Amino acid sequence: PELSPEERVRAALSSRAFVGSGELGSVGLIVFEAKEAGGDRVARAARQALFRATDGVYGLGSSRVALVLDDCKPEDLPRVLERFYGLVGGKAQARSGVAHCPSDTSDPRALLELALSRIG
Repeated sequence: PELSPEERVRAALSSRAFVGSGELGSVGLIVFEAKEAGGDRVARAARQALFRATDGVYGLGSSRVALVLDDCKPEDLPRVLERFYGLVGGKAQARSGVAHCPSDTSDPRALLELALSRIG
């Protein structure tokens, strides 16, 4: 069976949070939501906001995208947000929600739910 968009993000979070040694890694999650029609533009900006090839962009429906950032400290997230908002024309174009593993939680399902609940 095909995975839902949310299941794909949770699978990516799960595989990236636990590095090969079995130790918990540091993973940032940012969910962006377009305020108006323009989910494709938000997705393109999200891909451009990435700093490393190991980071990933996952679609969450027509107006939302999730960025999964490997080896990301909580203090790194504001720089990614700033870069993204610069690419889409500011906060008037999109909203975001942020969560971090392990600072917020190490459970992939809870991490995604937290980021979604913080969209504002």
